[in-house]
Amino acid sequence: MSSPLLLLVFAPLLALAVGTALLAAVLAWTGARARPAGTADAAAAAARRHQLTTGVLGLVGGLVVAAAAASLAPTALLSVTGVPGLVPALAPYAAALVLLVVHAAGELTWPRPRGQLRSAVLVHRSLRDLTGARAWLLAGTSAVTVALLVTFGATAADDGRMVAHHLTAAEIAAGVSGRQGPYPGWPYGGPALVALGLVLLSTLAVLHLVARRAAVSGADREVDHALRRASVRRVLGGVQLLVGAALTAYAGVGGITLYGADWQGAALTCLGVAVVSLVVSFGALLGSLRPVRA
Repeated sequence: MSSPLLLLVFAPLLALAVGTALLAAVLAWTGARARPAGTADAAAAAARRHQLTTGVLGLVGGLVVAAAAASLAPTALLSVTGVPGLVPALAPYAAALVLLVVHAAGELTWPRPRGQLRSAVLVHRSLRDLTGARAWLLAGTSAVTVALLVTFGATAADDGRMVAHHLTAAEIAAGVSGRQGPYPGWPYGGPALVALGLVLLSTLAVLHLVARRAAVSGADREVDHALRRASVRRVLGGVQLLVGAALTAYAGVGGITLYGADWQGAALTCLGVAVVSLVVSFGALLGSLRPVRA
């Protein structure tokens, strides 16, 4: 896998995501401080600060991990993995797991009701009500990733890291042969599929924490639901960004290699998938930063 390409994917994402998240944090924190203390609004504002701090730390931490891993040389940790560039290839999923750990910690430390009189809204909340279309977008991105990695694995050469050149009948008859690399075959696709599965299971676990956490003291049903939806948005937005970035990297590397091997149709398809995945995933991240109104 190509470390420069992975770094090229994550460098602008890191800068834009961190800048946008920090701006949102400053605006939300300023607005929360303006609310009077000792009211239900103050409790909701404190919950929003906790929620936003968790989201910013998770996103920034995950992207820093991704950028650091993607910048490793292709031979980094080769003695451990046995596959050149495997660590950078798995960088998006490592970053997603870091993001999810931070969000899980944020949910487990969610502000509890205080005071002698405690009140909470008891309402059944399903993940379907909270996730909406974002869950389907993540599922679709994951399905495309699986299909692409399986296809790469099935079409790779024997070593799993190169693909055979497209040859005419005359070239084959003349004994012409050739291979092009790097190519994300099974040495990369196998670990990537396992890592993607771990990310999806971890995402589901964190979403269950959001659905089951304690309600904000004094908050009505609409405010509590809006807070949960905002948490779900940030979790799914961050995971979508990183899973989509992984798809972009795999499709981009595979597409460039296929083009060099004269498989133009397949190459253009892969490169199209890479561009669409990157645009859609970054758009999902920006959408997750918008405030949710009660």
